[in-house]
Amino acid sequence: MEDEERGASVKNKALLQRERDRLVREKADLVEDITNLKQKFDELFEKHAESVKKIAEMEEELKVKARTIKDNSVKMDIFTLDLKTAKQDLKAKEEELKILNSKIANSSQVLEKIERRLKEEVSKNEVKARENEKLKNECRSLRVEIARIQTRVDNLKAENNEVTKQNKG
Repeated sequence: MEDEERGASVKNKALLQRERDRLVREKADLVEDITNLKQKFDELFEKHAESVKKIAEMEEELKVKARTIKDNSVKMDIFTLDLKTAKQDLKAKEEELKILNSKIANSSQVLEKIERRLKEEVSKNEVKARENEKLKNECRSLRVEIARIQTRVDNLKAENNEVTKQNKG
């Protein structure tokens, strides 16, 4: 009987040892899973922080670009009424940009749309500035031509007066 009890005890110990080994392996697997999940969480948290920082940098760059565009628009407004109108349009777009940024601060699609609009306005302003410069150059050329013609007219008047004096005298 003692042998049977010892056999049963050894058998129970073996079963308990196997169960203990299984639980230890399961614990090790769970610890590894937890470690992997913590590492993934840390990586995701770091990526999130980088994204937030990048968005803030992009927003700051966008604000700087908007201020630069506004300054350039003000300078170009001096030349023509068309440029003044373009400046007013740009200001309206900037106000729209501020409103949209306050409503949807983290929306990259909205930021891209507004940036395209600003680029279009800058492009329009650049075209207007080139057209204005072309018109100024044409005006300068016309003034030179008018001065040349006026000089020629003055010379012809002088010649005419000289001929008239000679004919009378």
